[in-house]
Amino acid sequence: MPAASSREKSPRMREGEAVTVTGMPAVEDCMGEIIVLIGWCGRTLGVPLIQVDGIDVDADTSQAIADWHYWVA
Repeated sequence: MPAASSREKSPRMREGEAVTVTGMPAVEDCMGEIIVLIGWCGRTLGVPLIQVDGIDVDADTSQAIADWHYWVA
């Protein structure tokens, strides 16, 4: 998934940089916004879902990402 936008509190990924979403953190870590776990530079990090766009994802995942982007906007 490419990084859709950058934020100060997350890693300094470049816009368009591809990462692999590996899962989601504990529910407690997603109370204010949806966070996904990514593999990046040999580490696993949590980043806001609003920062990623799906590529090569199934229809349900694509719809979930689009819905979240809509509600955040």
